[in-house]
Amino acid sequence: MFLTACKGMFVMGFLYIALGCDKPTRPQKPAFGIGHVSVGQDNSEGAMYMGNLRRTGAYSVQAVRELKGLLWRFRAPSAIVCFPVVSDGSVFFGCDDDNMYAVDAKDGTLLWKFKTGNDIRSSVAVADGILFFGSNDGDFYAIGIDGKLRWSFHTGGDFFSASLVADGRVCFASDDGFLYAAEMYTGKEMWRYKIPMERPSMPTSPSLQDGLIYLTDDTSQNIYIVDASTGREIRIFT
Repeated sequence: MFLTACKGMFVMGFLYIALGCDKPTRPQKPAFGIGHVSVGQDNSEGAMYMGNLRRTGAYSVQAVRELKGLLWRFRAPSAIVCFPVVSDGSVFFGCDDDNMYAVDAKDGTLLWKFKTGNDIRSSVAVADGILFFGSNDGDFYAIGIDGKLRWSFHTGGDFFSASLVADGRVCFASDDGFLYAAEMYTGKEMWRYKIPMERPSMPTSPSLQDGLIYLTDDTSQNIYIVDASTGREIRIFT
């Protein structure tokens, strides 16, 4: 049995963690992933939504073939909408009570919570001991795994998508219509790209492949390709 390959379920303000087993007690079909809990891995990408910079949803951990019962649950005061991330022995997730939470992955004990100005519906990315996420107060935050603020970056919109962290920069898309890149340790803006959406829309979580960032939005379904180093538009697929 193991904990890191766990499945999180979050409804009505509860986060549920079930204990998984990689050795089934009866013949099973092949297992496919572990749901939408992002698990920290032994690589440079850290832990983030859909497992890696390419958002493939593939994890280099043992798949959960059988659930062995509820391990613990955590009662939050409001809805938990974003997907949790497991890293460094902790589970990190945002809540509609405006807080980012860290709980112990073994028993669900609250470790700390960090207050923002509005609900948090974007999944966190964890890299080099720093959590990156956006809040619907319009700010993008970088906080340490100890729950202390490193820096914040103000935008003109809400956040529903997850960020990506690579090559010393963090990239994030706000509902103000911009894709931003900032230095991951200082929050200094490196570039911003105006997403040419036909009407106000929610940009998706950006992905990275071969030095190019890909993202779309929930209305036009266009695919925007941007140079990760400069923010220069490369191409738009319509």
